[in-house]
Amino acid sequence: MPGAPAAIVVIVVFLAALFFVSIRLSSRGARGFYGGSRLIRIRERLALSNDKMLCVAEFNGKLYLIALTNGAVEVLESLDASALAQPLPENPGIAESFKRVWESRKGGRD
Repeated sequence: MPGAPAAIVVIVVFLAALFFVSIRLSSRGARGFYGGSRLIRIRERLALSNDKMLCVAEFNGKLYLIALTNGAVEVLESLDASALAQPLPENPGIAESFKRVWESRKGGRD
């Protein structure tokens, strides 16, 4: 069959094109579920435990502190944008924290 290799090539090219089109369309459809929203942007996240999280979300140019759990989403507070412009002080490492606590507990005793 002289046309068989050409037919196989056409089928492989068609399947590859179909695969890429389906990937493209599926990622476009999932945009709203996975943070691709144009209206809401998560600026910061902090996991408090396996099922609890704090988020700073931006919506319509305003910032909100949001608490997320498995069963609820609650807006805790509206935030001032200037508060986020200033970085938080660096968190000292565990060794430095322990040293500071040890020195304060020691209270000058040697």
